[in-house]
Amino acid sequence: MKRLILPILLGAFLIRFLLPLFAFIYTNNPLVFHSADTGLYIEPATQLLATGRFLNKDGVTPDIEYPPGYPLLLLPGLLLNNPEGVTIGLQILLSCLTVYLVYQVALLLSGGKVKLSALCAGLYAVEPLSILYTTKLMSETLYTTILMVFLYCFCKYIECRRFKYLLFSAIALGVSTYVRPISYYLPFLITIFLLIWIFTKIQKKKIFLVHACLFFVISMGIIGVWEVRNRVVAGYPGFAAGVDVNLYFYKAASVLAVKENIPFVDMQKKLGFLDRQIYYSLHPELRNGTQTERYLSMREDGKKILAENRLVYLILHLKGIVQVLSGPGAGEYISLFGRNVNELGKTQGAFQDSRTETAKSIMQKDPVIFGTYALMGVLLFAYILLAAVGLISYRNWLNNIPFMALLSLGFYLLAAAGGQSGYSRFRHPIMPLICILAGYGLSVIFDKFSKKNSLEEQSVAE
Repeated sequence: MKRLILPILLGAFLIRFLLPLFAFIYTNNPLVFHSADTGLYIEPATQLLATGRFLNKDGVTPDIEYPPGYPLLLLPGLLLNNPEGVTIGLQILLSCLTVYLVYQVALLLSGGKVKLSALCAGLYAVEPLSILYTTKLMSETLYTTILMVFLYCFCKYIECRRFKYLLFSAIALGVSTYVRPISYYLPFLITIFLLIWIFTKIQKKKIFLVHACLFFVISMGIIGVWEVRNRVVAGYPGFAAGVDVNLYFYKAASVLAVKENIPFVDMQKKLGFLDRQIYYSLHPELRNGTQTERYLSMREDGKKILAENRLVYLILHLKGIVQVLSGPGAGEYISLFGRNVNELGKTQGAFQDSRTETAKSIMQKDPVIFGTYALMGVLLFAYILLAAVGLISYRNWLNNIPFMALLSLGFYLLAAAGGQSGYSRFRHPIMPLICILAGYGLSVIFDKFSKKNSLEEQSVAE
């Protein structure tokens, strides 16, 4: 077993180490490792070091927009005055751990098939999106690792029925929400799967029903701690106000942009996304209000706009899901080396936006950018095609609770990532699941070719 996984882990480490090294040598600029959201994580981490409290950049008001999960990972780098180098180093290790967890989960799902599991891990080791985001000061790598810890522990519990694994999975699921609030409703979904498993597969149900209840209480209890904190320090009734910002300035703004037939970015500006004075001109009653009042107003306004335009938003949401699945993520690779990709629509998908140049003109103008998009697009298509083969070929998956949980987790993350902000980076936590399916699909293809070759050799011999 070690003979197969160790070279894969070593290869994964080298790829993830060399990419940021080459990017820094080429640009000599650590800011290429930042994104538009990086400051939203660095500010509260800096305030935490300075004051011992999780505050906004004003150093006074509590930060309720984002939970503290990823800012905590930034603390070692900030303490050592090298947030890029230290954090990327930690993320490389986390990503390699994710490769190993893909291997372990595949072992559990396949009944201990080592070669198949190594294929899954190998596919994830060279998966472009997972490699890329180890170099970015963003929450994707940390979130994906914690999510895979949850999935491994959950599958292990189903296999051996020892409560300690379910306990670890509950803790991991609760903690993952502190990195990205998208996990908020997952305890409900996973508890449903536990109950289905108990009532269909277990004879002595009482103790396992207790296990399921404890799983839900522990995972939601961990999440609830931060909700209590937000209510105490700011009177905010929720886990993360960033959800309200996304609801108003992304989801509702996308609907209004369609209705008024103007570009989405222009509608965001019109609503005051980057200029609070514009926002206050639209909502003068909030000018002297608290941040909680402002966020709650965004929540109510966003809900109202979506409720009045359900069909429009449904179409936009589905388009966002397609963008998440089809966007190759090449724009972030190109920008990592200091290149400008604004004309390509960044990570919204290769040549999807009608406002961008045609593929032919891009190829003539900058063949490197075109080639990067084309290569990433082909690789993504191959992964998804192999995953589809694996899904179709997986036998009796309706009776396999861990496999159903894996599929449901993937669909949940994909559905939650839809909408106007459906960037390819939102596919990042889904890629380990896709690689597990793709590894199974690749194994099926290898088996068919080997059987075909053996039959041909046998016929020749006869």
